Amino acid sequence: MKELLLVRHAKSSWKDDSLADFDRPLNKRGKKTAPLMGQLLADKHWHPDRVFASPAARAKATAELLLPALAIPPDQVDWYPALYDASAKAIFNVIKQAPAACQRLMIIGHNPGIEETIETLDPKFSEMIPTCCVTRIRCNIKNWQEISKKCGEVMDCLKPKEVLAELI
Repeated sequence: MKELLLVRHAKSSWKDDSLADFDRPLNKRGKKTAPLMGQLLADKHWHPDRVFASPAARAKATAELLLPALAIPPDQVDWYPALYDASAKAIFNVIKQAPAACQRLMIIGHNPGIEETIETLDPKFSEMIPTCCVTRIRCNIKNWQEISKKCGEVMDCLKPKEVLAELI
């Protein structure tokens, strides 16, 4: 069994029309939510062995704010350009790069790819995935190269407005 933590980047800003989509930063709420979600993951002892993330500004900022609570420095994140604007198939291809020793892998990316990946792994799951949501999936595989359709089961879906209601 392997465990996957799929994280949609925190809330981003649309204020500056001159910025390319790739360069959009987090907004005030995103900057507040990401470290709180990181602390929640630490409290649950959901420490990933590896982190793969999109290098887009909003995903990178999410990683930089979320991971300190898990004692993971930004230089230990693997930045995968393929995770930007990725389909489930592209995300699966990145997941397959994880080493066999990795038991819990975190992916920080974007919708619609994150939702598509969750629904591909566990077709029974059909919830909307808001920004900074963390979905924990147990995968019935021995190594990451075996990742495939219907091999997962959503164990938890932590939505910031639900789990941090009194804080944000």
